This record gives sequence, structure tokens and C-alpha cells, in this order.
Amino acid sequence: EQALSPITSTANSAASNTNLRVFTTALEYRNGPLLLGAVYDWNSYADRDSKVEGLSGNYGSGNVWNVGGAYDFGVVRINGVVGAINYANNPQFNEDKDNRKQWSLGVSAPIGKAGKLALTYANAEIKYIADGAKKDEMQMWGLAYFHNLSKRTNFYAAFGSLDQDDTFYNKKNKVGLDSQNGYQESVQFGLRHQF
Repeated sequence: EQALSPITSTANSAASNTNLRVFTTALEYRNGPLLLGAVYDWNSYADRDSKVEGLSGNYGSGNVWNVGGAYDFGVVRINGVVGAINYANNPQFNEDKDNRKQWSLGVSAPIGKAGKLALTYANAEIKYIADGAKKDEMQMWGLAYFHNLSKRTNFYAAFGSLDQDDTFYNKKNKVGLDSQNGYQESVQFGLRHQF
């Protein structure tokens, strides 16, 4: 979980920090062309003592949840997911993020007897704890083509673009997730075989 810090050797010698508790559950429902699913994760450093480490504030618990679904109409398949990351309080790194809400939509369609074309768009918004802080927004879209060479082997090619509007730290500068100016784009080609 992004909200939890790594356990340092100093902290290990000062307090019990090995009690990382994680709870996760997932549900899935399939009925013909319909697919529904949900997942929930909770985590916390149960015994970590921030006062022993000389830090103000207590370590909190974080959680992640996502709900999604898809329906295959035959000529086209649509899917969507909505969810959130609720960040744990982390005094070691002075965590300033409150939560991240995210969603995505996708569509795919068969091309001939052996091909499939897929398009997806995703959006995420980070809210900060600080009063008056603006939200950061991330956008991603991707296009991919899959071609079956046999029952277990396929070729794929994909293109994706990622852009982050970082208003909290960089005053509306466009930055990528690697904190470099501009946006990120990638191209992938591959051959996949299922054993």
C-alpha cells in the first residue's frame, strides 16, 4: 500500500513494527455475457508507535476499493470500473494526500475472425488534506490490437498516453507521474503464448 512507509532499522530497534495487518476480499459474478466484480483491501501497522520514533501523529489505516462490470454484446464489449484509495496517515513521510478517486471506461470489438481492437480511458483525482489545496487530476487513454495466431498464441500492439495536472505542487504545470515536465507516452509490441 502506498500510504504505509517502509520499516526502518531504527524503528525496529525501538518498537514492535512487524505487525502489519492486511485484510482483503473480492467478489465475482458471471452470467453469460455479464461480469460483475468488487474488491476491498484494508491495511494497518497495528503495533507501530510514532512517539517512540520521535514523530508527531499516529500511523493510521488505509483502504482501497473498486467495483466494476462488463457486458459482451457480441459485436462490442463494454466495461467500467469505479473506486477509491483512502490513504493512511503516515507521520514519517508527512502524508498530505487524503484520498484518490478513480474510474475507467473501455470498449473492445472483434476484427475479423482472429483480431480484437480495444480502447480504454481512465481518470483519477487526488484530494489533499491541506485546507484550500486544489485537487490533482490524472488522465490516461490507451489503444490496443490483439491478433490470435493460434488457440494459445497471440500478437499484440498497444499505444498509451498519461497526463497529470499537478495543481497542488506545481501550480497547474503539466507533469508526468515521474515528476518530469510534459506527459508520458508508450508503445508496446509483444508475442504471448499460454502454456
